[in-house]
This record gives sequence, structure tokens and C-alpha cells, in this order.
Amino acid sequence: MTTFIFGTGFSTKFNGLNYYKNHLVYKNSTAKLEHLNLLDNQKTYQIVSHKKNTLLRIHAAQVDQSERKQVETYISTKYQEKHKATLSHFSSTLFVGEFKHETQVAIGIEPLKTHQAFLEQYLVQPIEQTLKKIVQRDVAREKIIEIGNLASQNMEYAKMMVAFLVFYLTLAEVEWAVCTGTIAVRYVLQQMGLHFHVLEKANPEVLGEAQKQWGNYYQQKPLVLAINVADALAVTQQHYDFKVNHSVISG
Repeated sequence: MTTFIFGTGFSTKFNGLNYYKNHLVYKNSTAKLEHLNLLDNQKTYQIVSHKKNTLLRIHAAQVDQSERKQVETYISTKYQEKHKATLSHFSSTLFVGEFKHETQVAIGIEPLKTHQAFLEQYLVQPIEQTLKKIVQRDVAREKIIEIGNLASQNMEYAKMMVAFLVFYLTLAEVEWAVCTGTIAVRYVLQQMGLHFHVLEKANPEVLGEAQKQWGNYYQQKPLVLAINVADALAVTQQHYDFKVNHSVISG
């Protein structure tokens, strides 16, 4: 795990790709600090857009938290409005972004170490083997996160939530983020300058009868995408700041 601690008065910068690749140097220092516990326990994060000068407050909504149902309802409503879809599956961890105490965006993540990704239904091999063919090296399954359940008031808030995840997943030492991306999602990533690999088309036929609950979602031409987190960080840190407890990691 990347060795960071975020306390009052602490401020640093990710030095692009080199920082991420060299994080093991920090592990071997005298101050062996485990950042992931902080990420697990931290309730509130902030992402700031340099261009828009906008701040979004973000916190997690776990399965056992009282707020969870409200976040699921927000996501379900957006999918119903946009795609005429009825959602029955949500990621184990949901993040909700607020501005002026109003929900603006939500997204979910699912660690794949002990779970099958929803999008693996579209693949002929497990996700780590599919990625191995692309990068020509082994990819550990525990280093992959599936992103899903993205619902947003507008594209700008969607971009800010994606930027948050880039920072968050970097600190969690995730190497790859995978998702099923519609035309709109791909446009968000392209607007952010984030490169993605197209792994496969999302074929609704593999869902059988369950495809009916997705309404017109598959008319949006979803593709299975993979994003290298380190590459995404090199771009994202130029345009966004990530804050935890009044501390900042900026580009």
C-alpha cells in the first residue's frame, strides 16, 4: 500500500507516473504508514476542478449504512429516467458527491479479488487474463476494480467523480479500473483526456431474460473498457485537487 498519511497541515504532490511506480521506496522508509486504513475509515473527501473552480464533497455509502438506500434510490431514478432501466444490482461500495448539501453524482466500485465482475459476463476469459493479452504481462486480479452505477446531474459532476476515483484508486494501489461504458461515459473519459482500452462489446444476449430490465440501455452501445490508473493519474492531477481532512494532493 502506498505510504501516505493525511494529517492537518500535510500537503504533497503526486509526481506523475514516476511517483506511482516508485511508491515502494516509501514503504521501506522509517515511517511505514498504511494509507488504506485511512481510506477505509475516512468519511469525507473533496475533489476540486481547477478549470471550473468547483468543489465536490464525496463520501462512501457502504451496504450497512443508513444512507445507503437513499443513494441506491438516486442511482435507480437516474437509470429509469435515462434508460427506462430497473436496477437490481449495486456495487458494494457507493460514493456520493454533494454540492451545497444536494446529491449531484454517485458511483460504485467493486474489488474483484473475491468477486466476479458484472462485466465478465461479456468476456470469454476472466478479466485479468483479458488484460494480460493487452499489456503482455501478468495482471493480479486483486489490483483490478470494477466501476459501475454512475449517475450524475451533468457531465461536469461525472468528470469530478471520475477524477476522485483516479486519486482514490491510486492510494489504494489499484492498477486497473474496468467498467461498461456507454457512449456518454466514453465521452466523459475522452473529455478528461483519459485513455481507455476497449476489451469487448457488451452483448445483452448474455443476460438472458434479465436484459429486459435494462430498458434502452444497450441502445447506448456500451463497451467493456479498461483504464490504467497510473496513466489516468498523470492526466488527472493536472486538472484536479484531491483533499482529505484539509490536506491536499494536487497537480
